Amino acid sequence: MTLDGTVTVVTGGAGGIGMAVGRHIIAEGGKVAVLDIDADRACDAAQSLGSSGVTTAGIRADVTDPESLEDGFRAVVDRLGPLYGLVTCAGIRQTSAPVASFPYERWKRVLDVDLFGTFLSSRKAAAMMLERGEGSIVTIGSTSATLPRIGQAAYCTAKAGVAAFTKVLALELAESGIRANCVNPGSTATGMVDLWSSPIESGVEDRIHGNLQRFRAGVPLRRLARPEEIADSVVFLLSPRSSYITGHVLAVDGGESII
Repeated sequence: MTLDGTVTVVTGGAGGIGMAVGRHIIAEGGKVAVLDIDADRACDAAQSLGSSGVTTAGIRADVTDPESLEDGFRAVVDRLGPLYGLVTCAGIRQTSAPVASFPYERWKRVLDVDLFGTFLSSRKAAAMMLERGEGSIVTIGSTSATLPRIGQAAYCTAKAGVAAFTKVLALELAESGIRANCVNPGSTATGMVDLWSSPIESGVEDRIHGNLQRFRAGVPLRRLARPEEIADSVVFLLSPRSSYITGHVLAVDGGESII
């Protein structure tokens, strides 16, 4: 068990990839603090993962609010112990809209959660890790960081920022023995699938098989990823098994980004 006894915060950990990451951390012997903007969902997720207050904790925190995160991380340490890891799964993806008519508030909200939230969570975690001289941060990006999506200017921009931010973070923390890496999931079977179908964007079949008019290329493995498959890579990068890897952006996308 490579994470035996360590404490990891998973933001947005109450569903989708976040829940899968939590299950994998528990399987590796670690403890999980589920941070979510919905307190009830956070507590329910923590209880489903393990013994609440012993191996898990469900804590409300808004990743766009520095004070909320401060309180949340303090509660993690009080309930589970010193922080070792962070996985930034909190994120949203807006309904598609072309740039020429993209609503400002929608743009701002996506960048606030996906990019600014990653910065705030990582900043707090890094400060705590520096006090102890160890730790591992895994940010969750997207293949949208490198593959343009029609109607998804805000999401693509935010996820490209996450990848760049993670590399800077890795450089700054390297001499202290703290690692930072980014996982870029491809098309994954989570609740975000419901947002794909729109007049200007692709549905599931377009994602998998390609659509030259709307989605361009498809997925060579010809299926969506399962959240557990993303979690496998996340926990590998989180754990000491990847002790000589930092500043890396790993695409877990069924080959989507190579065509």
